[in-house]
Amino acid sequence: MSLLTRALRLLIYTMLPIGGLLAILRVPIVEVLFPAFDPKAVEQTASTLLFFVVGLAAHALIAILARAFYARQDTRTPVAAAILAVVINSSLAFAFVGPLGLPGLALAIAVAAWVEAIVLVWLL
Repeated sequence: MSLLTRALRLLIYTMLPIGGLLAILRVPIVEVLFPAFDPKAVEQTASTLLFFVVGLAAHALIAILARAFYARQDTRTPVAAAILAVVINSSLAFAFVGPLGLPGLALAIAVAAWVEAIVLVWLL
């Protein structure tokens, strides 16, 4: 098994449980970190955190996959994938912020991160 494969497996095996715990405990976490928030602010922040958690593993994958491309002396592919992610993120943020509000921005970031991670895996 290659070093990259082992790193990706370790990443998935650690990020998924951490993401699950963050998703389950998001409301108590927000209440502890921001005790001055009223219930509406806690709910909005917890919803935003949930959508950020959706993209947590993708962001970690991108960091490792980009380094794999750099090790191959390929800096263009990660940059192209990142530009694609920025375009997707901007488009989805514009589309999601109306119906979802602030959590829509987090969802747009998560979706764009997964697209970037999938593109990098596919091109590796």
